[in-house]
Amino acid sequence: MNGISGIGRDTSYYYNALSSGKKQPTAAAGAAELAQLVKQNAAIDAYEAGEDNLVMAQSAANIADGAMSGMSDYLQRANELSIRMSNGLMSDSDRKIFQNEIDQMASGIRDIASNTKYNETYLLNGDASQISVATDGNGGSQSLNIPDFLQTLKENRLDTEGISKAFESLSSARSKVGAQTNGIEYAMNVNRKTAEDLTAASSRLGDTDYASATSGLKRNQVMEQYSQMMQRQKMQAQETAAQGWFNNL
Repeated sequence: MNGISGIGRDTSYYYNALSSGKKQPTAAAGAAELAQLVKQNAAIDAYEAGEDNLVMAQSAANIADGAMSGMSDYLQRANELSIRMSNGLMSDSDRKIFQNEIDQMASGIRDIASNTKYNETYLLNGDASQISVATDGNGGSQSLNIPDFLQTLKENRLDTEGISKAFESLSSARSKVGAQTNGIEYAMNVNRKTAEDLTAASSRLGDTDYASATSGLKRNQVMEQYSQMMQRQKMQAQETAAQGWFNNL
């Protein structure tokens, strides 16, 4: 049955909308709205995928910062030993002992710089000096730029001057990574809020309004019952008229 003129949707539409939970259970129920929903859902998927990418970037940045914090501890110890070695009253054998420990500190720093990685990407040897992370389906991206600290170590001995340069490089690197982490966090919040807003909009556009659909279904049922009653009355009137005509023959 195609529905009574003026009542809006077919009764079958309301049954489908109520059972599926969707305002557009089929393309015929709202082709334009369905096309818009498809676009919105694709955008939501893209923002959620971008947020996953950003979570990975944030994890990588946190791992790099933790590794650099460990380097800082090594450098502080090396700096302490270097200052003590500058004591003119210290014997050559004592200096050698201190230098051996400084060399161990340098080896530890190199190990951290060489081996710190996220998944298969090494973070402190230049591999992560320029990484672009897609944040959405519109070409948005966030950069993760972690300086090559291993090269810094190769260029500077861990003497008093070299330690000072290493500290300066390390401080600059941690500052950059911290700023990037803040940028990643901001981008994650934007993605999350945008995806939530799009999800809410899709829900308003695509999810069944059960109160309205139930009311529409009941209205259709009443109108259909009324139509059937009027049809029966019409048929009865026609039968009565026909019977009267035969009785008058």
